[in-house]
Amino acid sequence: MARIVKEYNERKAELLGAARTLFLDLGYEHTSVNAIIEKVGVSKGAFYHYFKSKENLLDSLVEQLTKEGMALVQPVVEEEGLTALERLNKFFGVIRGWKAENMPLMMAIMRAMYRDENLVLRHKMMERNAAMVAPLLSRIVVKGVEEGVLDTAHAEGAGEMVYRVAMGFTDMVARLLLGMQQHPENLEVLEQKLALYQDAIERVLGAPRGSIRIIGEKFMQALKGAS
Repeated sequence: MARIVKEYNERKAELLGAARTLFLDLGYEHTSVNAIIEKVGVSKGAFYHYFKSKENLLDSLVEQLTKEGMALVQPVVEEEGLTALERLNKFFGVIRGWKAENMPLMMAIMRAMYRDENLVLRHKMMERNAAMVAPLLSRIVVKGVEEGVLDTAHAEGAGEMVYRVAMGFTDMVARLLLGMQQHPENLEVLEQKLALYQDAIERVLGAPRGSIRIIGEKFMQALKGAS
């Protein structure tokens, strides 16, 4: 039985890997199920054994990417010898660096997720990501309140609030990014909005002004290059 499960997971990973490459090279819209199965060398029936549709595959790919990101920040939450603010900034820094390194793929997925027909899928993705990210952030916030560097009466739920604030900016940021080619001035607007988000997070957490760093030069350069 273990051998069968391993083979199932390996084949599914191959399909996700092929889709990841093709979405990056061709874009989601121009990648067909046929292109994916041809790259892997399986039948269409085999594809539908693993995924109900291309949209379902996209959902699985986003989940895979989110887990990759969470695997990188989990050690930050566990790391000894850091203050809560150091831990929080390292948390954001790791995510920021990972997104910068994978920016072309992030943009390809963003273009797919912001297609009108993927509205429900996008909502599902955000809710799933909240369940992954919020508990980790809350652990850091609780520690920050204990240390006296953060000031919020609802530390246990602060991680979810931070994530919800982020999601409130996501649509706006995504549309600015996706319209960057036609409107290069969007980049300046985007920087302003991200700075506003950073300020909002500090206020939500009761952190000292300027103590949390969410955006960075490398990240902004990656945005310029990918858009």
